[in-house]
Amino acid sequence: LVGHSGAGKTTIANLISRLYDPDQGEILIDGVDLREMSLTDLRKNVAMVSQETYIFMGTIWENIAYANPGATRAQIVAAAIAAHAHDFICKLPDGYDTMVGSGGRSLSGGERQRLSIARAILVNPRILILDEATASVDTETERNIQKALDQLIQGRTTISIAHRLSTLRGASMLYVISEGKITEQGTHEELSRNQEGTYYKLL
Repeated sequence: LVGHSGAGKTTIANLISRLYDPDQGEILIDGVDLREMSLTDLRKNVAMVSQETYIFMGTIWENIAYANPGATRAQIVAAAIAAHAHDFICKLPDGYDTMVGSGGRSLSGGERQRLSIARAILVNPRILILDEATASVDTETERNIQKALDQLIQGRTTISIAHRLSTLRGASMLYVISEGKITEQGTHEELSRNQEGTYYKLL
């Protein structure tokens, strides 16, 4: 999903995650209205990685396991390795048992983001939503996060929201959102040929 700030991209992500329900119409997954699914089933199958990553007061271990409280230590470490988080965790004073403050103030933006990706890996969702997942990090950190995301998206439906259009070039379908409506759709190659279109202007 691409478009200017305030176009409605994050609203779509929040509706799919059922953070709130639509006033009109319906959202279907495999033909089933989200409101007919239990929230437990939905949470097992939909995970979001956003630019606002919430880290609560507790250990690194507990923060990753929040996504799947029944996960084993081995599963949590495997998720951290896949998220390119294991190396920085091992350098912390108490490794996975290091306490982090409310809001994760002792961690950098890139570190918090990689913990969020580890959570998503631990859920192993059928649908993954990436909402500006690399927006607030530097270029080198973005490369590391992108490697983790490239692994995470394999074999699952991924809905990605980004301002940096370079991260969306591999998408199978792009939707341009403007004032809450889809105004263009197609592949990167198709949309970039339309010189009158919003996507071309964003490029």
